[in-house]
Amino acid sequence: MNHLTLRAYISLLRLDKPVGITLLLWPTWQTAWLINPSPLPSLVPLAYLTVGVILMRSTGCIINDLCDRNIDGHVQRTQQRPLVTGAVSVRMAYGLACIGFMISAYIALQLPILCFWLAIPAAILTCIYPMSKRFFVCPQLILGLVFGACPVLISTAAFTGTLSELSWPLLLSATVWPMAYDTLYAIEDRPDDQHLPIHSSAQWLGRFDLVGVILCSLMWGMSWCYIAWIENNLWLFSATVLSGLGLIPHLIRTHQKKPHAAFDGFLYHQYSGGFIWLALVIHRFMNGLF
Repeated sequence: MNHLTLRAYISLLRLDKPVGITLLLWPTWQTAWLINPSPLPSLVPLAYLTVGVILMRSTGCIINDLCDRNIDGHVQRTQQRPLVTGAVSVRMAYGLACIGFMISAYIALQLPILCFWLAIPAAILTCIYPMSKRFFVCPQLILGLVFGACPVLISTAAFTGTLSELSWPLLLSATVWPMAYDTLYAIEDRPDDQHLPIHSSAQWLGRFDLVGVILCSLMWGMSWCYIAWIENNLWLFSATVLSGLGLIPHLIRTHQKKPHAAFDGFLYHQYSGGFIWLALVIHRFMNGLF
């Protein structure tokens, strides 16, 4: 395998763009630290979940590129994707996707059986999401389930074998969070998308696109504030408020139509998600000390 071929496979798996991994990883890790009273959750299920996140993110990207291979060539940002240029064959992409699903299923079977049953609808939604852009006006809702709700449910089941009372506010926060950041992503892509036979929340909401981002962000923030209140976690409350305040400049710049402002707002979420996780870690560590 030469250097160019290796780069093509890395690009297909999106291993050169780790932001997607972090966005999928934060809900998983946030859940792990929230439902475990110790400063460090059990490493075995945590390792399985982390590897599963990386695998399913790459597998989902392959499915997305397979579905969009006849569209990506018309979008400047995606014109050089491996399936568009022919650097990777369609048959090989299908093979890699199957391998990704099989390894992910094996990982799920190493965890409590509920994780495996939850992984099945997660895999189905992963396949549905790319096609939903053709027939559903707000595909970001399905993305919210794939990138948010599914990781929360599987992570909860991995550590407890069941669902807890905190699962519900976690589910809400984790579902609306991808809807917020992917709407910003869709705003950035709208000049190209509006000429293609696909839908997005940004096109559906039109001039109210930022209103949608704000509403989703408010629901995310209120969910975490509620969790902070239940947990008596001042660190989490502070992190939630500061994360929300940090998003405001990006929204203002996007409203002013500054170049790449919406994409910068999308990227900001990888840091705000990490900030929430860090607050949970500090709280657990401080509780362990005192």
